[in-house]
Amino acid sequence: MKKDLLLRLDTEDTSDVFVARQPIFNKKKSLYAYELLFRDGLNNMMPNIDGDTATSTLLSNSFLTLGIDALTGGKKAFINFTRKLLIQEIPFLFPRETTVIEILENIDRLPEGLLFYDNISKTRPNKPPQVSISLLSDAVMVGDTVTAWNDETRFYDDKASYHYPALPEWAGTKWDWGDGTPVTVGGPTANHVYQKPGTYIITLEFTDTEESTAKAIKEVKVLPLTINKS
Repeated sequence: MKKDLLLRLDTEDTSDVFVARQPIFNKKKSLYAYELLFRDGLNNMMPNIDGDTATSTLLSNSFLTLGIDALTGGKKAFINFTRKLLIQEIPFLFPRETTVIEILENIDRLPEGLLFYDNISKTRPNKPPQVSISLLSDAVMVGDTVTAWNDETRFYDDKASYHYPALPEWAGTKWDWGDGTPVTVGGPTANHVYQKPGTYIITLEFTDTEESTAKAIKEVKVLPLTINKS
């Protein structure tokens, strides 16, 4: 169902508070949650206002003025968060039991990056990340460039983010190429050139911001140079 329900509630200071509430159903067509949307009047449409102000006002109206249970009846509340509010960690202020963070479609991989805000709880124990290596080619010639990258980064704790604000996206990433050369610090993509033929094991190690470490390995075959004597 796409149609919003516009709620108007009279508060004690005689001002009106407006919130649009859109139901979200599960596959059995049972009510699962509501998406809450900012409104500033009886005209049920998004006014010309910046997203930071709209979401901040919505949060204040929903949680402080009206009460989230009065709006959702105990169901979860889906709320859009802007880039700025994510970076400021505003979602940490609201209970995980009732709040689902929606990341707006216009938010891309920005310099500060994004947190994986899934079931936020500042007190939940840190869980180790997961990583995986992909290679442009797993068989190369001596002297060729091997291009490797971290193909999967998953973080389940609130502050254990690969793209954590104020950290470059390669922070905590180390590549051991298995040939005795110095470890490469950086990523998520890294390059290396092998000088001798053989089969090598590449090891990717990632340490998150709460010192949990994940490792992944990948085999690469380096073939000797072939000389064309024709």
